[in-house]
Amino acid sequence: MLVRIFSTLMAVCMISLVVFASLLHADEPKPATADSKIKQLQKERLAILKDVARLAKERIRVGQGTVEELRDAERMLLDAELELCSTDKERVEVLERHLSQAQEIEQMMDKMAKAGIVRTSSSLLAKADRLQVEIALARAKEKMDLRK
Repeated sequence: MLVRIFSTLMAVCMISLVVFASLLHADEPKPATADSKIKQLQKERLAILKDVARLAKERIRVGQGTVEELRDAERMLLDAELELCSTDKERVEVLERHLSQAQEIEQMMDKMAKAGIVRTSSSLLAKADRLQVEIALARAKEKMDLRK
């Protein structure tokens, strides 16, 4: 009987200590999770790559940049945006934006190739890049339709 009372008293004390300790720490900010740190880094990378892509496009337009610089920037930007997507709908939206961008770059490269500013192969590579984004978009839409 005495052992049972002692055990119950100890259990009540332990529970009280746990509750009290949790109340003490309730107002403290929770430490950042690894996931939120990763998201923060991904967003920082995305912001930088948006600037890089914008600058690369401007440099091409004024005849200072290279096609490879622009292609690399656009490819890295697309990858960064896709990494931040958490739904198929978001992926489709990102790919649609990039398809529009790829079409614009393809037209620009085509005009520059016809004017002799860049090689014909640069225009063809821009077309291949556009097709790659278009294929990825078709796959993403197909995947989204299969889940409905």
